[in-house]
Amino acid sequence: MLPQILKRSTLSASLRLCPTTTITRMMSRTAVPPGRVAIVTGASRGIGRAIALRLASDGYDVSLNDLPSAQSNLEEVASVIGGAGRRAFVRTGDVSKEGDVKRLVEETAETLGSVDVVSTRDNYCYFELALGDTADWTAM
Repeated sequence: MLPQILKRSTLSASLRLCPTTTITRMMSRTAVPPGRVAIVTGASRGIGRAIALRLASDGYDVSLNDLPSAQSNLEEVASVIGGAGRRAFVRTGDVSKEGDVKRLVEETAETLGSVDVVSTRDNYCYFELALGDTADWTAM
């Protein structure tokens, strides 16, 4: 079923008309089995942060990743997730570096117990190598 898209015009702060789009939910939420873990890269702000918070609200424990310069923002996101009753793990690193990705996956599995979901917005990263046999991941 395609999402219903409603377009309307609203006044922006500068009083110019600008279009906004509302997309209705395509799927209903389903219960997440206990202990499910997601890795989210770029999780310190913007879309990555929103994805991490949504996954936590859906019941996932979340491993948060971004560059070292975003450490304080990652800690803030982890605090919000922890306040909602989910576990959060922060690991800075550069996903364009194979070693950083391997450490992220290994430390996430050690700390949170598994890796069930990977959300990455980065154009280039080494998750395929870090996850080993990716046949199951590709099938998803």
